[in-house]
Parts: sequence; C-alpha cells; structure tokens
Amino acid sequence: ICVYDEMPCFNCNWKCKFPTFDRDPFPCISRINIVAVWKEVVEQLKRPTVENNEYFSARGNELSTLEKKSESPLISIITVTLNAADHLERCIQSIVSYKHLNIEYIIWDGGSTDGTIDIIKKYDQHIAFWHSERDSGVYDAMNKAAERATGEFVYFLGADDALLDGTGLMVSKLKDPNTIYYGDISYSGQRTIRNAYTSYRLAKENICHQAVFYPRSVFKFYKYDLSYPIYADWVLNMHLWADRR
Repeated sequence: ICVYDEMPCFNCNWKCKFPTFDRDPFPCISRINIVAVWKEVVEQLKRPTVENNEYFSARGNELSTLEKKSESPLISIITVTLNAADHLERCIQSIVSYKHLNIEYIIWDGGSTDGTIDIIKKYDQHIAFWHSERDSGVYDAMNKAAERATGEFVYFLGADDALLDGTGLMVSKLKDPNTIYYGDISYSGQRTIRNAYTSYRLAKENICHQAVFYPRSVFKFYKYDLSYPIYADWVLNMHLWADRR
C-alpha cells in the first residue's frame, strides 16, 4: 500500500512541476502525516482473516491506544487581524486544508471595519474562538489570544501568511512539551533556512514567529513586552533562550 496525496500531476515520474526546494520531499508525499498512514495500517489489519480476528480480540485495547498516540498534538494557531480583508481568506483556507492535523484556530481582531469580520463569520465553523475589540497593538492582541489557547503548542500566523506543504512534517516533530521548535519559512517564494542558533546569532537575527512553535506553558511564564512596539517577539525569544526550563 502506498499512501500519497493524488494531485493533478499524478504519474509525473518525479518531474515535479510544483515549486519545491532542493532536497525536499515532493508535495504529494510531504503532505502525508503519521495519522493518515496509521489509518491505512488499521484498515489492513482489519481485513477479515482468522489471524487478524484473533489479533484484534487479544490486542484491541492496545491498538486503540496506539491509534490515539498517533494523532498529532493539538496546535493552537493564532491570527491577529486589523482590516485584513484582502488577505485573511487565503490564510484561513491554508489552515482548513490541513484536515489531518489537530488544530485549534483562534482569531483576535483589533476592531476591523473593512469586511474582515464578514470573512471570519464565513469560516466560523472552522474557528474555535474569535473576538474583536480595540487593543494596544499587535503584541497586546497576541498576549490576549494566547490566554485563550488550549493546545499543547502555540503558533502565530499572520493574516497575510499561509501554512505551506511542510507544516505536517514539522508538526510530526513536536514531541517534547518543554521544547521550543523552529523551522524554515518561505518569504515571497524564497526559502529562509533556519540552521542551528547560538546565543550570538539570536542576538543578531530574530526567529520570526511564523517559524516558531511554542509550548503553551511558555505563556504561563512570559508575555510579549508591550514596551517594545516592534521587536517584542525578538525580546521574548532571547528570554526563552536563556530560560533553562
């Protein structure tokens, strides 16, 4: 059994016409996550053979536990908006397309008047929580939204950003609830590679929030410092780097 995402270019003989980065897996493969594969495994195990019937009778509870463990961790994706009607729908659609990921989507709006709220309502069934009120800026809104998050990890995605094909692979790496994970991003189609950081490198170069998955416990101890109107995320990352927890 081969598990893959059948795209319009199926049977391309690996001459991929979609934008891919060097040494990256092809989109039709990279979109498949552990949960999708495990479902296929379970279907094969459930085939009506004597051996499988005996197997499921003896180990039914154990298999059920394994299936639950194979599910991805709950990710709280937070988007902060203010008059973002030109971009928000694309952002939401990129999140909704990940049907196999365990996502809690939160939108915190700063009091938009341009149609942003209409878009939010259009996708209300896919949004776990949304709220609109005047705030003191983007970091104030991010602090408030983080308080609403219930996922194991928190991820901030801008209204003019989108989840890319590698997101499922990235989420499969999130194992330790006390570890902050960061990865690569694509900026205007150009890949930005995040190699290993040092204290010196982090002081010179921030890891943007689109590249970082924070354990939710981070926001029990820290908030974005509103005295920094632009680089509060950089300040937070430096604090977290120095925190041995």
